[in-house]
Amino acid sequence: MKKSVKDILFYTTALALVAVFGFLMYSASQKVALQASTSPASPKPVIIIDPGHGGEDGGAVAADDTLEKGLNLSMGHPVFVTGIRPETNEVVIGEGDDVFSDFLVCGGLNWMAEDGLHGEERRVMAKIRYSHKGAPCLIREREDGTVECRFETPQRAITPGQAVVFYENDHIFGGGTIL
Repeated sequence: MKKSVKDILFYTTALALVAVFGFLMYSASQKVALQASTSPASPKPVIIIDPGHGGEDGGAVAADDTLEKGLNLSMGHPVFVTGIRPETNEVVIGEGDDVFSDFLVCGGLNWMAEDGLHGEERRVMAKIRYSHKGAPCLIREREDGTVECRFETPQRAITPGQAVVFYENDHIFGGGTIL
């Protein structure tokens, strides 16, 4: 029984379509199972978002076993993450102006030039990330041992968890972690 090239292409295409259909059915059943596991009694939140790319995305699992998925929002203009509220599993978004602030609080302090502020305010330059040029600010120690920093002009994207470094006369005065 001799097969023509046309017959071989037909059977190969049919087999491929059956495989794709089977994969799609399996993926759909996994999504239903995943959604079913997100009952209110489930200890870890699972956020399922279809980013609109035309297919299923399995996402990634974070260190705390939370399923992470991509998030694409069509807002008609750029929006930015302005806050994260882990206690309520909320991500806050805002406009471009909302990412500017003239104030930060930092902890985990490391003083280089001196052993602290000793209740005094100090005018220094502060860098809030490596590529930041630095901005003039006034720092003062708070009663709880943290330091508050008030910039002369609002700075973009002051981010909790990143380092802030204070400079005085081109020398490192100290620094800490933004809270």
